[in-house]
Amino acid sequence: MLASGLADEADEADLDEDAWAALTAARENIATADVTELRGHLDRIDEGILADGDMDPGLVVALSALEHWTSYLEEHRRGELYELAIRSLEEVDHRVSAALDDFLAEPEMAAEYARITRSLTA
Repeated sequence: MLASGLADEADEADLDEDAWAALTAARENIATADVTELRGHLDRIDEGILADGDMDPGLVVALSALEHWTSYLEEHRRGELYELAIRSLEEVDHRVSAALDDFLAEPEMAAEYARITRSLTA
């Protein structure tokens, strides 16, 4: 989710320069970084938030995903993975506006659901 470009359209005024650098580093190393490194990035981001309650929605989703992944690595709670899956489906729904009565009817949503199912059952 961090690699999907959710934060690419965020306003530069949402975070200070160091927070943007931390987010970039987290995005580039999400698959290989250890929990200490990721928590350090999150702390730097938290300290550098400039937005006053009106942060870019894509940036909020990206930061939430980073927090859930880091928390999963720290505590190994499956609920964090479920939260990541929900955020991922919400992100696709935001892009394709899936119908509430059959949200898997959209090919993008069906593909994301299948990807999540494979990941959680592997």
